[in-house]
Amino acid sequence: GDKCHFVAYCHDLTEVKTQMKVSESLLEGSFDAAFLTNDQGTIERVNETAVQMFGFATTSDLVGQNIATIIGGPHAAHHSQYFAGATAERLERIMDRMRDVVGKRADGSEFPVQVGIKTLEVAGTKKFVAYCHDLTRHKTQLKQLEAEKIAIDQERTLTKSILDSSFDSIFLVEQDGIIVQVNASALTEFGYREESQLIGQNISKLVGGGKAAQHDGFLQKFKEKESTSRVLGTKNEVLARRKDGTEFPCHVALRMVPDTDKLVGFVRDTTSEQEALALALEKQAAEELLMNMLPKEIATRLKNNPSHIADHFAKATILFADI
Repeated sequence: GDKCHFVAYCHDLTEVKTQMKVSESLLEGSFDAAFLTNDQGTIERVNETAVQMFGFATTSDLVGQNIATIIGGPHAAHHSQYFAGATAERLERIMDRMRDVVGKRADGSEFPVQVGIKTLEVAGTKKFVAYCHDLTRHKTQLKQLEAEKIAIDQERTLTKSILDSSFDSIFLVEQDGIIVQVNASALTEFGYREESQLIGQNISKLVGGGKAAQHDGFLQKFKEKESTSRVLGTKNEVLARRKDGTEFPCHVALRMVPDTDKLVGFVRDTTSEQEALALALEKQAAEELLMNMLPKEIATRLKNNPSHIADHFAKATILFADI
C-alpha cells in the first residue's frame, strides 16, 4: 500500500510560441528569399519566397540542408569548408554587405543573385540570416540598356557620318532657334573651326541681310504654326552671315524631325549660281544690243562666231568684231 507522489513542473510557452511566430513573420514578410542557418551553414528556417525562387516544392526540402545546396558557380564545392574555417576577420568582411553571387535552383540551373548576410547571437549561439535578391531581371535589363546604348551610339555615329558627308551646310536646331548639331560643311562655309563655337548659340547669328533681329519673331510664329506651311518643304532665298561678318546668298530649306520639336535646316551657298545668272543676263543684254546695232545677218554671224568677221570685197574690206 505505498503511495506514489508526482511532481509536475509547468512552464508557460506562450512567450516562446509568440516569439517563434514573430520570427517566422519577419522571414515571411521579406520581399527577398530569407535563410536562417547555424554557424555550420545548416538551414534551420526559410521563407516561402526562398522556396519559390530556388524552385523547391516545400520548406522541408531546404530545412536541414547545407546552404551550399543553393550556391552555384565555382565556389559551390568549397562553400561548406568556408563556413567551417570562417574567421572573425573574414566574417567582418562579408557581413552587412550586399554581394553578387551565383545561385543554384533545385533543377541545377544557375542564376545571378545578390546576397546580404547578418550575424545573430541566440542564447550564446551564432546564427546567420541570408537575404537573397534575384538579379535575373535586373541583369536582363542591364543587357537591354547596354544594347540600346550601343545602338544609340551607332546611330549617332551614322548620323554624324551622313551629316559630314553632305556638301550642304546642315543645322539641327530647337524651335526656339538654339543650335543642337552642325556638320563639317557648315563649319567650313560659315568660317568656324569647332562645333562648340555654334552649338548652344542662336541660329539668328548666322542670318544676314539685317534680318537677324527679326528672326526670333519668325521662330515664334513658326512655333505657333502661323508660318509652318509656308516654310517647311520649300526653298527660300536669304542672305547668310559668316563669322567674319561677310554675307553670301543661299537657299534654305527646313524639315521637321518626326516625333520631336527639332528642325533640320539645309543651307546651300548660291554665290556661284548668282554669278552665273548675272553673267548670263549680261551676255543676253550684249546680244540684244548687238542685234539692235547691226544687221541681223551680221549680228547672227558674230553671235555664232564671236571672234571676228573678215569679208573681202574687190575694193574694200569690212571688219566686224565683237568688242
